[in-house]
Amino acid sequence: MTRRIPSRTRSRRLASLALSALLLLAAGCQEEGVQHPSPALDWKRVDVSPNEAGIGDVVQVEWDYNSPTKLKSQSFKLIRLSLQGLVSEEQALPRAQRAITFEFDGPVTVVITATDKRDRQINAAFDVRLDSSFRFRMGGVQQTHPGFPRLGQRTVGEVIVNGRRSPAIAAGPFDIEFTHFFGVYEVPDLDAAGQPTLEDGVIDAVPPALRQALPSSQDFFGHSFDVREAATPPFRFRTGSAFPILDPGFLLTTEGSQFVGVRTRCDVVAFAGKVAYDGSEVRDRKTGLHYRKNVALFEPIFATIDLRSDAAGALHVADIDLGNANQGLVLSAFHGATPERFVGTTSVSYAGVEFYGDDGELTGNIKGSRIGFGVTRANGQILTASFGGVELPGVYADVDAIDWHLPFHPDTDLSGLN
Repeated sequence: MTRRIPSRTRSRRLASLALSALLLLAAGCQEEGVQHPSPALDWKRVDVSPNEAGIGDVVQVEWDYNSPTKLKSQSFKLIRLSLQGLVSEEQALPRAQRAITFEFDGPVTVVITATDKRDRQINAAFDVRLDSSFRFRMGGVQQTHPGFPRLGQRTVGEVIVNGRRSPAIAAGPFDIEFTHFFGVYEVPDLDAAGQPTLEDGVIDAVPPALRQALPSSQDFFGHSFDVREAATPPFRFRTGSAFPILDPGFLLTTEGSQFVGVRTRCDVVAFAGKVAYDGSEVRDRKTGLHYRKNVALFEPIFATIDLRSDAAGALHVADIDLGNANQGLVLSAFHGATPERFVGTTSVSYAGVEFYGDDGELTGNIKGSRIGFGVTRANGQILTASFGGVELPGVYADVDAIDWHLPFHPDTDLSGLN
Protein backbone atom coordinates (compact mmCIF):
# COMPACT_ATOMS: atom_id res chain seq x y z
CA MET A 1 0.00 0.00 0.00
CA THR A 2 0.98 3.64 -0.33
CA ARG A 3 3.38 4.70 2.41
CA ARG A 4 1.97 8.14 3.15
CA ILE A 5 1.32 9.34 6.69
CA PRO A 6 -2.38 9.38 7.58
CA SER A 7 -4.17 12.68 7.10
CA ARG A 8 -5.38 14.31 10.31
CA THR A 9 -8.58 15.32 8.65
CA ARG A 10 -10.25 13.23 6.04
CA SER A 11 -13.74 12.64 4.80
CA ARG A 12 -15.06 9.11 4.54
CA ARG A 13 -17.80 8.48 2.07
CA LEU A 14 -20.48 5.97 2.99
CA ALA A 15 -19.58 2.38 2.24
CA SER A 16 -21.19 0.96 -0.87
CA LEU A 17 -24.79 -0.02 -0.26
CA ALA A 18 -23.94 -3.34 -1.85
CA LEU A 19 -22.08 -4.15 1.36
CA SER A 20 -24.67 -3.06 3.87
CA ALA A 21 -25.96 -6.60 4.42
CA LEU A 22 -22.59 -8.35 4.44
CA LEU A 23 -22.86 -11.34 5.18
CA LEU A 24 -21.72 -14.81 4.98
CA LEU A 25 -20.04 -14.77 8.32
CA ALA A 26 -21.65 -17.77 9.94
CA ALA A 27 -20.84 -21.26 8.71
CA GLY A 28 -23.13 -24.26 8.75
CA CYS A 29 -26.28 -22.54 7.48
CA GLN A 30 -28.51 -23.59 4.62
CA GLU A 31 -32.07 -23.39 3.32
CA GLU A 32 -33.79 -26.43 1.89
CA GLY A 33 -35.94 -26.20 -1.22
CA VAL A 34 -37.90 -28.80 -3.17
CA GLN A 35 -37.40 -32.37 -1.97
CA HIS A 36 -40.29 -34.04 -3.82
CA PRO A 37 -40.79 -32.42 -7.26
CA SER A 38 -44.31 -32.18 -8.61
CA PRO A 39 -45.03 -33.68 -12.05
CA ALA A 40 -48.45 -31.98 -12.02
CA LEU A 41 -47.27 -28.36 -11.85
CA ASP A 42 -45.01 -26.33 -14.11
CA TRP A 43 -44.19 -22.69 -14.72
CA LYS A 44 -45.95 -20.90 -17.57
CA ARG A 45 -44.33 -17.56 -16.88
CA VAL A 46 -41.82 -16.09 -14.40
CA ASP A 47 -40.69 -12.46 -14.50
CA VAL A 48 -39.10 -9.76 -12.36
CA SER A 49 -38.73 -6.04 -12.93
CA PRO A 50 -36.14 -4.72 -12.43
CA ASN A 51 -33.61 -7.53 -11.98
CA GLU A 52 -30.99 -4.97 -10.94
CA ALA A 53 -32.27 -2.37 -8.50
CA GLY A 54 -31.22 0.53 -6.35
CA ILE A 55 -31.84 0.69 -2.62
CA GLY A 56 -35.45 1.70 -2.03
CA ASP A 57 -36.65 0.67 -5.50
CA VAL A 58 -39.87 -1.31 -5.77
CA VAL A 59 -39.36 -4.72 -7.38
CA GLN A 60 -42.30 -6.52 -8.99
CA VAL A 61 -42.39 -10.30 -9.42
CA GLU A 62 -44.97 -12.02 -11.63
CA TRP A 63 -45.64 -15.68 -12.41
CA ASP A 64 -48.23 -18.14 -13.71
CA TYR A 65 -48.74 -21.89 -14.01
CA ASN A 66 -49.52 -24.24 -16.89
CA SER A 67 -52.05 -26.17 -14.75
CA PRO A 68 -53.32 -23.77 -12.08
CA THR A 69 -56.17 -26.12 -11.11
CA LYS A 70 -53.57 -28.52 -9.68
CA LEU A 71 -52.34 -25.85 -7.26
CA LYS A 72 -52.97 -26.42 -3.55
CA SER A 73 -50.88 -23.57 -2.09
CA GLN A 74 -48.04 -21.18 -2.91
CA SER A 75 -45.50 -19.04 -1.09
CA PHE A 76 -43.01 -16.25 -1.71
CA LYS A 77 -39.61 -16.16 -0.03
CA LEU A 78 -36.66 -13.75 0.08
CA ILE A 79 -33.28 -15.17 1.10
CA ARG A 80 -30.55 -12.76 2.18
CA LEU A 81 -26.98 -12.99 3.36
CA SER A 82 -26.63 -11.45 6.80
CA LEU A 83 -24.51 -11.51 9.92
CA GLN A 84 -26.38 -14.67 10.89
CA GLY A 85 -25.65 -16.41 7.57
CA LEU A 86 -28.72 -17.10 5.42
CA VAL A 87 -31.86 -15.36 6.61
CA SER A 88 -35.19 -15.98 4.91
CA GLU A 89 -38.49 -14.13 4.94
CA GLU A 90 -41.40 -16.22 3.67
CA GLN A 91 -45.11 -15.59 3.32
CA ALA A 92 -48.00 -17.77 2.18
CA LEU A 93 -50.00 -16.32 -0.72
CA PRO A 94 -53.63 -16.74 -1.81
CA ARG A 95 -54.01 -19.35 -4.55
CA ALA A 96 -55.20 -16.79 -7.09
CA GLN A 97 -52.31 -14.34 -6.59
CA ARG A 98 -49.87 -14.03 -9.49
CA ALA A 99 -47.83 -10.92 -8.65
CA ILE A 100 -46.14 -9.35 -5.64
CA THR A 101 -43.90 -6.35 -4.94
CA PHE A 102 -41.20 -5.70 -2.35
CA GLU A 103 -38.85 -2.85 -1.49
CA PHE A 104 -35.26 -3.60 -2.43
CA ASP A 105 -32.79 -3.22 0.44
CA GLY A 106 -29.84 -5.11 -1.01
CA PRO A 107 -29.00 -8.19 -3.11
CA VAL A 108 -31.57 -10.92 -2.55
CA THR A 109 -32.57 -14.35 -3.83
CA VAL A 110 -36.26 -14.62 -4.73
CA VAL A 111 -37.99 -18.01 -4.42
CA ILE A 112 -41.56 -18.79 -5.51
CA THR A 113 -42.77 -22.20 -4.32
CA ALA A 114 -45.94 -24.00 -5.44
CA THR A 115 -47.45 -27.12 -3.85
CA ASP A 116 -49.81 -29.48 -5.63
CA LYS A 117 -52.71 -31.37 -4.10
CA ARG A 118 -50.48 -34.32 -3.24
CA ASP A 119 -48.01 -32.06 -1.38
CA ARG A 120 -45.35 -32.23 -4.07
CA GLN A 121 -43.65 -28.98 -5.04
CA ILE A 122 -41.94 -26.89 -7.68
CA ASN A 123 -40.01 -23.68 -7.14
CA ALA A 124 -38.40 -20.93 -9.19
CA ALA A 125 -35.37 -19.05 -7.83
CA PHE A 126 -33.41 -16.07 -9.14
CA ASP A 127 -31.32 -13.16 -7.85
CA VAL A 128 -32.13 -9.47 -7.82
CA ARG A 129 -28.79 -7.70 -7.83
CA LEU A 130 -27.71 -4.24 -6.78
CA ASP A 131 -27.49 -1.83 -9.72
CA SER A 132 -23.80 -0.97 -9.42
CA SER A 133 -20.56 -0.83 -11.41
CA PHE A 134 -18.84 -2.93 -8.73
CA ARG A 135 -18.43 -6.64 -9.43
CA PHE A 136 -16.65 -9.88 -8.55
CA ARG A 137 -16.79 -12.69 -11.10
CA MET A 138 -15.19 -16.08 -11.60
CA GLY A 139 -15.48 -17.36 -15.15
CA GLY A 140 -14.87 -20.80 -16.62
CA VAL A 141 -14.69 -22.71 -13.34
CA GLN A 142 -14.05 -26.39 -14.13
CA GLN A 143 -14.04 -28.84 -11.22
CA THR A 144 -12.44 -32.26 -11.27
CA HIS A 145 -15.08 -33.40 -8.77
CA PRO A 146 -18.32 -31.40 -9.18
CA GLY A 147 -19.86 -30.84 -5.77
CA PHE A 148 -16.52 -30.65 -3.94
CA PRO A 149 -17.30 -28.02 -2.99
CA ARG A 150 -20.87 -27.26 -4.04
CA LEU A 151 -20.79 -23.91 -5.82
CA GLY A 152 -24.27 -23.47 -7.27
CA GLN A 153 -23.92 -25.45 -10.48
CA ARG A 154 -27.09 -26.32 -12.35
CA THR A 155 -28.76 -29.70 -11.88
CA VAL A 156 -28.93 -32.07 -14.87
CA GLY A 157 -30.77 -34.96 -13.22
CA GLU A 158 -30.63 -36.94 -10.03
CA VAL A 159 -28.72 -39.82 -8.52
CA ILE A 160 -29.95 -42.39 -6.00
CA VAL A 161 -27.49 -43.64 -3.39
CA ASN A 162 -28.69 -46.03 -0.68
CA GLY A 163 -32.25 -45.12 -1.54
CA ARG A 164 -31.64 -41.41 -1.11
CA ARG A 165 -32.17 -39.03 -4.02
CA SER A 166 -29.79 -36.16 -4.61
CA PRO A 167 -29.21 -33.75 -7.51
CA ALA A 168 -26.76 -34.68 -10.28
CA ILE A 169 -24.59 -31.61 -10.87
CA ALA A 170 -23.48 -30.47 -14.33
CA ALA A 171 -19.84 -31.35 -14.95
CA GLY A 172 -18.95 -28.61 -17.46
CA PRO A 173 -17.35 -25.20 -16.83
CA PHE A 174 -19.54 -22.55 -15.23
CA ASP A 175 -19.42 -18.94 -14.11
CA ILE A 176 -19.97 -17.48 -10.63
CA GLU A 177 -21.38 -13.97 -10.37
CA PHE A 178 -21.04 -12.89 -6.73
CA THR A 179 -23.58 -10.50 -5.26
CA HIS A 180 -21.70 -9.11 -2.23
CA PHE A 181 -18.08 -7.97 -2.20
CA PHE A 182 -15.53 -5.57 -0.76
CA GLY A 183 -11.79 -5.07 -0.35
CA VAL A 184 -10.04 -4.24 2.93
CA TYR A 185 -6.50 -3.04 3.59
CA GLU A 186 -4.27 -2.83 6.65
CA VAL A 187 -3.70 0.63 8.18
CA PRO A 188 -0.29 0.35 9.89
CA ASP A 189 0.78 2.17 13.04
CA LEU A 190 3.68 4.62 13.11
CA ASP A 191 7.13 3.32 13.97
CA ALA A 192 9.75 5.13 16.11
CA ALA A 193 10.72 7.21 13.09
CA GLY A 194 7.16 8.33 12.56
CA GLN A 195 6.65 6.13 9.48
CA PRO A 196 3.56 3.91 8.97
CA THR A 197 5.29 0.51 8.92
CA LEU A 198 3.97 -1.39 11.97
CA GLU A 199 1.28 -3.90 10.99
CA ASP A 200 -0.73 -5.75 13.64
CA GLY A 201 -2.01 -8.27 11.06
CA VAL A 202 -5.64 -8.01 12.20
CA ILE A 203 -8.72 -6.48 10.60
CA ASP A 204 -9.27 -4.09 13.49
CA ALA A 205 -12.80 -2.83 12.89
CA VAL A 206 -14.62 -6.16 12.66
CA PRO A 207 -18.11 -5.44 14.11
CA PRO A 208 -18.58 -6.73 17.70
CA ALA A 209 -21.36 -9.07 16.55
CA LEU A 210 -18.83 -10.93 14.41
CA ARG A 211 -15.85 -11.21 16.75
CA GLN A 212 -16.86 -14.62 18.07
CA ALA A 213 -17.38 -16.01 14.56
CA LEU A 214 -14.26 -14.24 13.26
CA PRO A 215 -11.56 -14.49 15.96
CA SER A 216 -8.35 -12.55 15.42
CA SER A 217 -6.35 -15.75 15.90
CA GLN A 218 -7.55 -17.16 12.54
CA ASP A 219 -7.11 -15.96 8.96
CA PHE A 220 -9.86 -14.07 7.14
CA PHE A 221 -12.21 -15.29 5.81
CA GLY A 222 -11.90 -19.05 6.11
CA HIS A 223 -9.79 -22.11 5.29
CA SER A 224 -10.04 -25.88 5.47
CA PHE A 225 -7.43 -27.45 7.75
CA ASP A 226 -8.14 -31.17 7.42
CA VAL A 227 -8.68 -33.40 4.38
CA ARG A 228 -11.31 -35.45 6.24
CA GLU A 229 -14.94 -34.82 5.40
CA ALA A 230 -15.80 -36.57 8.68
CA ALA A 231 -13.75 -34.16 10.80
CA THR A 232 -15.57 -31.89 13.26
CA PRO A 233 -16.46 -29.49 11.79
CA PRO A 234 -16.11 -30.95 8.28
CA PHE A 235 -12.59 -30.36 6.93
CA ARG A 236 -11.94 -28.45 10.20
CA PHE A 237 -13.18 -25.30 8.52
CA ARG A 238 -12.27 -22.18 10.51
CA THR A 239 -13.01 -18.51 10.00
CA GLY A 240 -11.20 -15.49 11.38
CA SER A 241 -10.40 -11.79 11.10
CA ALA A 242 -6.59 -11.81 10.78
CA PHE A 243 -4.95 -10.83 7.53
CA PRO A 244 -3.91 -14.22 6.09
CA ILE A 245 -0.44 -15.59 6.73
CA LEU A 246 1.78 -15.66 3.64
CA ASP A 247 1.82 -19.31 2.68
CA PRO A 248 5.23 -20.99 2.16
CA GLY A 249 4.07 -21.93 -1.34
CA PHE A 250 3.71 -18.24 -2.21
CA LEU A 251 7.03 -17.34 -0.59
CA LEU A 252 8.76 -19.86 -2.87
CA THR A 253 7.53 -18.03 -5.99
CA THR A 254 9.45 -15.24 -7.71
CA GLU A 255 6.93 -12.66 -6.53
CA GLY A 256 6.74 -14.02 -3.01
CA SER A 257 10.46 -14.42 -2.35
CA GLN A 258 10.89 -10.67 -1.74
CA PHE A 259 8.80 -10.98 1.44
CA VAL A 260 10.80 -13.79 3.08
CA GLY A 261 11.97 -12.52 6.46
CA VAL A 262 10.34 -9.16 5.76
CA ARG A 263 6.57 -9.70 6.01
CA THR A 264 4.58 -12.60 7.42
CA ARG A 265 1.01 -11.66 6.48
CA CYS A 266 -1.03 -10.20 3.66
CA ASP A 267 -2.12 -6.60 4.04
CA VAL A 268 -5.05 -6.60 1.57
CA VAL A 269 -7.95 -9.01 1.06
CA ALA A 270 -10.67 -8.97 -1.60
CA PHE A 271 -13.80 -10.79 -0.43
CA ALA A 272 -16.95 -11.92 -2.26
CA GLY A 273 -19.99 -13.98 -1.29
CA LYS A 274 -23.36 -15.07 -2.59
CA VAL A 275 -26.28 -17.42 -2.05
CA ALA A 276 -25.56 -20.46 -4.24
CA TYR A 277 -28.24 -22.92 -5.33
CA ASP A 278 -28.72 -25.86 -7.65
CA GLY A 279 -31.79 -26.59 -9.80
CA SER A 280 -32.28 -26.92 -13.54
CA GLU A 281 -31.54 -23.85 -15.68
CA VAL A 282 -34.60 -22.33 -17.35
CA ARG A 283 -35.02 -19.33 -19.62
CA ASP A 284 -38.55 -17.97 -19.74
CA ARG A 285 -39.51 -17.78 -23.41
CA LYS A 286 -41.77 -14.78 -22.90
CA THR A 287 -39.83 -12.67 -20.44
CA GLY A 288 -36.25 -13.82 -21.10
CA LEU A 289 -35.61 -14.28 -17.37
CA HIS A 290 -33.08 -16.96 -16.46
CA TYR A 291 -34.04 -18.80 -13.28
CA ARG A 292 -33.47 -22.11 -11.52
CA LYS A 293 -36.32 -24.60 -11.23
CA ASN A 294 -36.72 -27.16 -8.43
CA VAL A 295 -33.84 -25.94 -6.30
CA ALA A 296 -33.11 -28.43 -3.52
CA LEU A 297 -30.55 -26.48 -1.50
CA PHE A 298 -29.50 -22.86 -0.89
CA GLU A 299 -26.05 -22.31 0.66
CA PRO A 300 -23.53 -19.50 1.18
CA ILE A 301 -20.32 -19.62 -0.86
CA PHE A 302 -17.38 -17.22 -0.82
CA ALA A 303 -14.13 -16.30 -2.54
CA THR A 304 -11.11 -14.36 -1.31
CA ILE A 305 -8.06 -12.99 -3.06
CA ASP A 306 -5.19 -12.53 -0.59
CA LEU A 307 -2.79 -9.73 -1.57
CA ARG A 308 0.55 -8.41 -0.32
CA SER A 309 1.96 -4.97 -1.11
CA ASP A 310 5.66 -4.49 -1.78
CA ALA A 311 7.86 -1.53 -0.83
CA ALA A 312 6.68 0.41 -3.88
CA GLY A 313 3.00 -0.18 -3.10
CA ALA A 314 2.38 -2.73 -5.87
CA LEU A 315 0.01 -5.57 -4.95
CA HIS A 316 0.86 -9.25 -5.46
CA VAL A 317 -1.62 -12.15 -5.39
CA ALA A 318 -0.63 -14.34 -2.43
CA ASP A 319 -3.51 -16.84 -2.60
CA ILE A 320 -6.92 -17.57 -4.12
CA ASP A 321 -9.68 -19.24 -2.07
CA LEU A 322 -13.09 -20.52 -3.16
CA GLY A 323 -15.32 -22.39 -0.74
CA ASN A 324 -18.68 -23.43 0.62
CA ALA A 325 -19.11 -22.26 4.21
CA ASN A 326 -21.84 -24.81 4.94
CA GLN A 327 -19.83 -27.72 3.52
CA GLY A 328 -16.59 -26.53 5.13
CA LEU A 329 -14.50 -27.20 2.01
CA VAL A 330 -12.26 -24.45 0.62
CA LEU A 331 -10.05 -24.80 -2.45
CA SER A 332 -6.87 -22.69 -2.45
CA ALA A 333 -3.94 -21.95 -4.75
CA PHE A 334 -1.31 -22.24 -1.99
CA HIS A 335 -2.91 -23.11 1.36
CA GLY A 336 -2.70 -26.83 2.11
CA ALA A 337 -0.40 -29.53 0.76
CA THR A 338 -2.14 -30.44 -2.51
CA PRO A 339 0.26 -30.46 -5.51
CA GLU A 340 -0.21 -29.09 -9.06
CA ARG A 341 -1.81 -25.76 -8.09
CA PHE A 342 -0.84 -22.30 -9.27
CA VAL A 343 -1.82 -18.65 -9.69
CA GLY A 344 -2.01 -17.51 -13.29
CA THR A 345 -1.30 -14.14 -14.88
CA THR A 346 -2.30 -11.29 -12.56
CA SER A 347 -3.02 -7.58 -12.72
CA VAL A 348 -4.08 -5.66 -9.58
CA SER A 349 -4.43 -1.94 -8.90
CA TYR A 350 -6.18 0.44 -6.54
CA ALA A 351 -7.31 4.04 -6.76
CA GLY A 352 -8.58 6.76 -4.44
CA VAL A 353 -6.41 5.89 -1.42
CA GLU A 354 -4.26 8.99 -1.07
CA PHE A 355 -3.80 8.60 2.69
CA TYR A 356 -4.16 5.63 5.02
CA GLY A 357 -7.77 5.56 6.15
CA ASP A 358 -9.21 6.70 2.83
CA ASP A 359 -11.80 4.70 0.94
CA GLY A 360 -10.99 3.78 -2.62
CA GLU A 361 -11.54 1.15 -5.29
CA LEU A 362 -9.72 -2.15 -5.83
CA THR A 363 -9.53 -3.59 -9.34
CA GLY A 364 -7.91 -6.73 -10.64
CA ASN A 365 -7.97 -9.83 -12.79
CA ILE A 366 -6.31 -13.23 -12.73
CA LYS A 367 -6.20 -15.48 -15.78
CA GLY A 368 -5.56 -19.21 -15.78
CA SER A 369 -5.30 -20.52 -12.20
CA ARG A 370 -5.76 -23.86 -10.49
CA ILE A 371 -6.94 -24.27 -6.91
CA GLY A 372 -7.50 -27.41 -4.86
CA PHE A 373 -7.52 -29.25 -1.54
CA GLY A 374 -7.28 -32.85 -0.33
CA VAL A 375 -10.50 -34.74 0.36
CA THR A 376 -11.06 -38.03 2.17
CA ARG A 377 -14.74 -38.89 2.07
CA ALA A 378 -16.66 -39.85 5.19
CA ASN A 379 -16.61 -43.45 3.90
CA GLY A 380 -12.80 -43.38 3.73
CA GLN A 381 -12.50 -42.86 -0.05
CA ILE A 382 -9.58 -40.63 -1.02
CA LEU A 383 -10.52 -38.49 -4.01
CA THR A 384 -7.89 -38.14 -6.72
CA ALA A 385 -7.47 -36.30 -10.01
CA SER A 386 -5.35 -37.15 -13.05
CA PHE A 387 -2.79 -34.69 -14.45
CA GLY A 388 -0.55 -35.83 -17.27
CA GLY A 389 -1.63 -39.41 -16.67
CA VAL A 390 -0.60 -39.30 -13.02
CA GLU A 391 -3.21 -39.72 -10.28
CA LEU A 392 -2.77 -37.15 -7.52
CA PRO A 393 -4.72 -36.87 -4.27
CA GLY A 394 -7.11 -33.93 -4.07
CA VAL A 395 -10.02 -32.16 -5.72
CA TYR A 396 -9.29 -29.26 -8.04
CA ALA A 397 -10.86 -26.43 -9.98
CA ASP A 398 -9.32 -24.69 -12.96
CA VAL A 399 -10.47 -21.07 -13.08
CA ASP A 400 -10.18 -19.42 -16.47
CA ALA A 401 -10.64 -15.83 -15.25
CA ILE A 402 -11.27 -13.89 -12.05
CA ASP A 403 -12.29 -10.27 -12.45
CA TRP A 404 -13.15 -7.72 -9.78
CA HIS A 405 -13.83 -4.03 -9.19
CA LEU A 406 -14.62 -3.45 -5.52
CA PRO A 407 -15.14 -0.72 -2.95
CA PHE A 408 -11.91 -0.63 -0.93
CA HIS A 409 -11.98 0.13 2.82
CA PRO A 410 -9.39 0.60 5.57
CA ASP A 411 -9.41 -2.08 8.26
CA THR A 412 -9.87 0.65 10.90
CA ASP A 413 -13.34 1.65 9.67
CA LEU A 414 -15.76 -0.96 8.39
CA SER A 415 -18.87 0.85 9.52
CA GLY A 416 -20.44 0.27 6.14
CA LEU A 417 -20.40 -3.48 6.76
CA ASN A 418 -22.56 -3.40 9.90
